[in-house]
Amino acid sequence: ADNEQCATYRKLTWTDPTVTAWLAEHVTAIEVESKEDSELRQRFDVRVIPTVVVVSPDGTLRAKVIGFREPQALLKELESSLQATDSLTRALRRLEAHKDDPAARLAYARALEETGHFDDALRQYLHCFDDSSEQGSGTGGRQLVVLAELGRLAALHPPAHKALLK
Repeated sequence: ADNEQCATYRKLTWTDPTVTAWLAEHVTAIEVESKEDSELRQRFDVRVIPTVVVVSPDGTLRAKVIGFREPQALLKELESSLQATDSLTRALRRLEAHKDDPAARLAYARALEETGHFDDALRQYLHCFDDSSEQGSGTGGRQLVVLAELGRLAALHPPAHKALLK
Protein backbone atom coordinates (compact mmCIF):
# COMPACT_ATOMS: atom_id res chain seq x y z
CA ALA A 1 0.00 0.00 0.00
CA ASP A 2 2.90 2.38 0.59
CA ASN A 3 4.50 1.66 -2.79
CA GLU A 4 4.05 4.61 -5.14
CA GLN A 5 4.08 2.44 -8.29
CA CYS A 6 1.35 0.19 -6.87
CA ALA A 7 -0.74 3.27 -6.10
CA THR A 8 -0.22 4.53 -9.66
CA TYR A 9 -1.26 1.13 -11.04
CA ARG A 10 -4.48 1.29 -9.01
CA LYS A 11 -5.19 4.88 -10.01
CA LEU A 12 -4.19 4.86 -13.68
CA THR A 13 -3.80 1.38 -15.17
CA TRP A 14 -6.35 -0.81 -13.37
CA THR A 15 -9.10 1.76 -13.91
CA ASP A 16 -8.41 2.14 -17.65
CA PRO A 17 -11.41 0.74 -19.61
CA THR A 18 -9.19 -1.01 -22.18
CA VAL A 19 -7.18 -2.74 -19.45
CA THR A 20 -10.35 -3.66 -17.55
CA ALA A 21 -11.88 -5.20 -20.68
CA TRP A 22 -8.68 -7.11 -21.55
CA LEU A 23 -8.40 -8.48 -18.02
CA ALA A 24 -12.05 -9.56 -18.01
CA GLU A 25 -11.58 -11.39 -21.31
CA HIS A 26 -8.24 -13.09 -20.63
CA VAL A 27 -7.62 -13.61 -16.91
CA THR A 28 -9.02 -13.75 -13.42
CA ALA A 29 -7.29 -10.80 -11.81
CA ILE A 30 -6.34 -10.80 -8.14
CA GLU A 31 -4.22 -8.41 -6.17
CA VAL A 32 -1.90 -9.88 -3.59
CA GLU A 33 -0.35 -7.61 -1.02
CA SER A 34 3.38 -8.16 -1.08
CA LYS A 35 3.65 -8.69 2.67
CA GLU A 36 0.73 -11.12 2.88
CA ASP A 37 1.94 -14.01 0.77
CA SER A 38 5.66 -14.57 0.60
CA GLU A 39 5.04 -18.13 -0.69
CA LEU A 40 3.60 -16.73 -3.92
CA ARG A 41 6.46 -14.26 -4.19
CA GLN A 42 8.96 -17.11 -3.89
CA ARG A 43 7.08 -19.41 -6.24
CA PHE A 44 7.02 -16.84 -9.06
CA ASP A 45 10.33 -15.20 -8.17
CA VAL A 46 8.79 -11.79 -7.46
CA ARG A 47 11.61 -9.61 -6.23
CA VAL A 48 10.27 -6.17 -7.12
CA ILE A 49 6.91 -4.67 -6.23
CA PRO A 50 4.85 -4.13 -8.29
CA THR A 51 5.10 -7.21 -10.47
CA VAL A 52 2.24 -8.44 -12.62
CA VAL A 53 2.23 -12.19 -13.24
CA VAL A 54 -0.03 -14.25 -15.47
CA VAL A 55 -0.32 -17.88 -14.46
CA SER A 56 -2.14 -20.57 -16.43
CA PRO A 57 -4.67 -22.80 -14.63
CA ASP A 58 -2.02 -25.53 -14.34
CA GLY A 59 0.30 -23.15 -12.46
CA THR A 60 2.67 -22.37 -15.33
CA LEU A 61 4.05 -18.84 -15.35
CA ARG A 62 2.99 -17.33 -18.69
CA ALA A 63 4.02 -13.68 -18.30
CA LYS A 64 5.79 -11.42 -15.84
CA VAL A 65 5.88 -7.63 -15.98
CA ILE A 66 8.17 -6.04 -13.44
CA GLY A 67 7.48 -2.46 -12.37
CA PHE A 68 4.82 0.03 -13.37
CA ARG A 69 3.46 0.27 -16.93
CA GLU A 70 1.08 2.74 -18.52
CA PRO A 71 -2.18 1.01 -19.64
CA GLN A 72 -1.31 0.49 -23.32
CA ALA A 73 2.29 -0.49 -22.56
CA LEU A 74 1.08 -3.11 -20.07
CA LEU A 75 -1.35 -4.62 -22.55
CA LYS A 76 1.24 -4.70 -25.30
CA GLU A 77 3.78 -6.41 -23.05
CA LEU A 78 1.24 -8.94 -21.72
CA GLU A 79 0.03 -9.82 -25.23
CA SER A 80 3.58 -10.23 -26.47
CA SER A 81 4.56 -12.41 -23.50
CA LEU A 82 1.49 -14.61 -23.79
CA GLN A 83 2.01 -15.16 -27.51
CA ALA A 84 5.66 -15.98 -26.98
CA THR A 85 4.75 -18.73 -24.50
CA ASP A 86 2.17 -20.35 -26.76
CA SER A 87 3.89 -23.29 -28.47
CA LEU A 88 1.36 -23.37 -31.31
CA THR A 89 1.86 -19.69 -32.10
CA ARG A 90 5.64 -20.07 -32.00
CA ALA A 91 5.52 -23.08 -34.34
CA LEU A 92 3.18 -21.30 -36.76
CA ARG A 93 5.41 -18.21 -36.86
CA ARG A 94 8.42 -20.40 -37.59
CA LEU A 95 6.56 -22.14 -40.42
CA GLU A 96 5.41 -18.83 -41.89
CA ALA A 97 8.99 -17.57 -41.84
CA HIS A 98 10.39 -20.80 -43.35
CA LYS A 99 7.64 -22.28 -45.53
CA ASP A 100 10.01 -24.66 -47.33
CA ASP A 101 11.63 -25.99 -44.16
CA PRO A 102 10.40 -29.54 -43.48
CA ALA A 103 11.50 -29.30 -39.85
CA ALA A 104 9.34 -26.18 -39.34
CA ARG A 105 6.30 -27.95 -40.81
CA LEU A 106 6.93 -31.01 -38.67
CA ALA A 107 7.26 -28.84 -35.53
CA TYR A 108 3.99 -27.14 -36.41
CA ALA A 109 2.28 -30.53 -36.88
CA ARG A 110 3.55 -31.64 -33.47
CA ALA A 111 2.32 -28.43 -31.83
CA LEU A 112 -1.09 -28.93 -33.42
CA GLU A 113 -1.19 -32.49 -32.12
CA GLU A 114 -0.10 -31.44 -28.63
CA THR A 115 -2.88 -28.86 -28.47
CA GLY A 116 -5.54 -31.34 -29.58
CA HIS A 117 -5.97 -30.13 -33.17
CA PHE A 118 -5.73 -33.67 -34.54
CA ASP A 119 -7.28 -33.11 -37.99
CA ASP A 120 -4.99 -30.16 -38.65
CA ALA A 121 -1.99 -32.10 -37.35
CA LEU A 122 -2.84 -34.98 -39.67
CA ARG A 123 -2.96 -32.62 -42.66
CA GLN A 124 0.43 -31.18 -41.76
CA TYR A 125 2.01 -34.62 -41.24
CA LEU A 126 0.65 -35.76 -44.61
CA HIS A 127 2.00 -32.59 -46.21
CA CYS A 128 5.43 -33.39 -44.72
CA PHE A 129 5.25 -36.94 -46.02
CA ASP A 130 4.13 -35.89 -49.51
CA ASP A 131 6.86 -33.24 -49.72
CA SER A 132 9.56 -35.73 -48.79
CA SER A 133 8.18 -38.24 -51.31
CA GLU A 134 8.29 -35.66 -54.10
CA GLN A 135 11.85 -34.61 -53.27
CA GLY A 136 13.15 -38.10 -53.96
CA SER A 137 16.46 -39.53 -52.80
CA GLY A 138 17.93 -38.58 -49.48
CA THR A 139 14.57 -38.00 -47.81
CA GLY A 140 13.91 -41.56 -46.62
CA GLY A 141 14.95 -40.67 -43.08
CA ARG A 142 12.49 -37.78 -43.03
CA GLN A 143 9.73 -40.07 -44.26
CA LEU A 144 10.47 -42.48 -41.41
CA VAL A 145 10.23 -39.63 -38.90
CA VAL A 146 6.89 -38.55 -40.33
CA LEU A 147 5.63 -42.13 -40.28
CA ALA A 148 6.62 -42.42 -36.62
CA GLU A 149 4.74 -39.20 -35.85
CA LEU A 150 1.70 -40.47 -37.74
CA GLY A 151 1.90 -43.71 -35.78
CA ARG A 152 1.74 -41.83 -32.50
CA LEU A 153 -1.15 -39.70 -33.74
CA ALA A 154 -2.95 -42.83 -35.01
CA ALA A 155 -3.23 -44.09 -31.44
CA LEU A 156 -5.23 -40.97 -30.56
CA HIS A 157 -7.04 -40.17 -33.80
CA PRO A 158 -8.66 -42.89 -35.98
CA PRO A 159 -8.41 -40.90 -39.24
CA ALA A 160 -4.64 -40.84 -38.75
CA HIS A 161 -4.67 -44.63 -38.49
CA LYS A 162 -6.45 -44.83 -41.85
CA ALA A 163 -3.97 -42.39 -43.40
CA LEU A 164 -1.05 -44.36 -41.99
CA LEU A 165 -2.34 -47.56 -43.56
CA LYS A 166 -2.92 -45.81 -46.88
